[in-house]
Amino acid sequence: MPIRPQEIGILATIGKSRVEVFSAPTVGIISTGDELVDVGLKPSVAQIRNSNGYSLAAQARRMHAEVELLGIVKDTKEEISGMMQRGFRKDILILSGGVSMGEYDLVGDVMKDLNTQIYFEKVALRPGKPVIFGKKDATFIFALPGNPVASFVTFELFIYPAIRKMMGFTNTHRTIVKASLETEIVVRRKRREYRPAFLRMHNNTWLVSPVEWHGSADLLATTRANCLLIVREDAEKLAVGQLVDVISLE
Repeated sequence: MPIRPQEIGILATIGKSRVEVFSAPTVGIISTGDELVDVGLKPSVAQIRNSNGYSLAAQARRMHAEVELLGIVKDTKEEISGMMQRGFRKDILILSGGVSMGEYDLVGDVMKDLNTQIYFEKVALRPGKPVIFGKKDATFIFALPGNPVASFVTFELFIYPAIRKMMGFTNTHRTIVKASLETEIVVRRKRREYRPAFLRMHNNTWLVSPVEWHGSADLLATTRANCLLIVREDAEKLAVGQLVDVISLE
């Protein structure tokens, strides 16, 4: 558990001026893509601002991790490799973008070129299928999709519990609650989905409604969400009133 002011007072009362603690992990964040510019610059028609770097940093800082934005790299093996090697001094290195199957998706190849131990390269989920997880020396590496919602969701599913574990917590995952569905959902893909949704309490019962969103690039939808609604891969339709699992983001 974290040491709050109450615990500090108790430790002082019993004369404990020094105690063993888990340190907050250090986190480095790299954004990849020729199309990216930093937040202070005006993008051209073919460019976008680097939103993922800042949202990922905010997610990690909310957990009290020590975060450094390492910057934007172009879609070349040389630039990605050079920046990754800078990031290996961190406990956790997060990359955003460059993990799909396109010509310029080079992160997975660079990880292998650097002799990274790869634990997995794809996960049957939506959004966020092409996530990669590996380890180089003492650094854990999470390569996330470039789409903003996929990046946000995969942080919560994979990096959140990793940071919690490194900080010494035994309850490493976010809270899952059962909630009654307020809106029918028709399932079109046979992959487990984590949909942005809004969770509320009414008459001592949790109720949940998916927010309107338009795919992995629709980051605005997540601003209206306070949870992720889990749609199982074996579901075909979820009816109003059906109990579903929901991951609280509060």
